Amino acid sequence: VGTGAGLPGIPLASSHPEKQFLLLDNNGKKTLFLDQVVAQMRLPNERVIQMRAEQQEDHCGFYMVFSRAFARIALMLRSTDHLVSTEGQWLAMKGFFPAEELNEIPDGVELEASHLLIIPGVEAVRHLVVLRRTINK
Repeated sequence: VGTGAGLPGIPLASSHPEKQFLLLDNNGKKTLFLDQVVAQMRLPNERVIQMRAEQQEDHCGFYMVFSRAFARIALMLRSTDHLVSTEGQWLAMKGFFPAEELNEIPDGVELEASHLLIIPGVEAVRHLVVLRRTINK
């Protein structure tokens, strides 16, 4: 969600050809670029859609919804709740550990894990936050 330049969607699709990926972004310039990248890299397991997350009606129940610099966690959860399967997870890339944002998550969702990410050549602090439903929708 909010795929931007295709990170991490493009590398994930390339390294996991057995899985299906949907890159969702509301920005037409970004999705046109991604369409070109997907075509040139011949990634049949990846679709690009220009649309707001709230408007996406693919209710197949994604196992993971990933966002990087998309929104505060509570807004990401509200915007994508209809996309995540009962057993699914949300993964959010953040800078510093988002303690304040995690205090805002709604009932029915919990922090499953947080991972400090070490990215070669990048000195900035990065965290991957993993959230999961505590109750079935």
